[in-house]
Amino acid sequence: FDSPSLGSEYAYFASGSSPVQFAKVRVNDLIVENSLHLLQGFSFGGENLIGSESHATTGFSDSHGEFAYISTASSPGKIIRISLLTFTRSATLDLQNGDNRIVCGDILTGDRIAVYLTKTNPVRAVSVDVLKMKRSFSLDLPLNIGNIVSCKAKDDVMIVIAEQAVITLTVDTSSGEIYNSKITDSNTRIQSACFTQQV
Repeated sequence: FDSPSLGSEYAYFASGSSPVQFAKVRVNDLIVENSLHLLQGFSFGGENLIGSESHATTGFSDSHGEFAYISTASSPGKIIRISLLTFTRSATLDLQNGDNRIVCGDILTGDRIAVYLTKTNPVRAVSVDVLKMKRSFSLDLPLNIGNIVSCKAKDDVMIVIAEQAVITLTVDTSSGEIYNSKITDSNTRIQSACFTQQV
């Protein structure tokens, strides 16, 4: 992802490895200018256990380019806030049991509330106050939508593309409450989607 306030000079990458490696790359010559390894933790029998920050699934920054937010595919999911100014971790939030395997997320207008979607059945939308690094609200989506393909925030709305439906979630950008959803069934199975800045 890129940082809106820093223009197109840098791009940021979070790896799907264990532990996650977060990197700042100069776009014009593809030089890694800075990198940060997150926590290795430990595992037992293939399960990620205490402290593990592995397999990044979503990354985005606030509109000022001050912080980046990285989520993990762990159970429950983790949100790691990284200062882009000092390139150090700023805070970590362990989500609740059931907020498992985050597959996408984005930050809403105002840079306070982010919404994440899980790879669970049913899919769960989880809002997080990223200023306080505190879980705000959750909403389980209908069972028949399939896996989440992509998502994008626009103003106070989270647009969610699933295999069998397009879901529009309206979010209170102060409290994080997800108080409305509109579901449009898809006639065909959606396997990939991308958004442009014009969403």
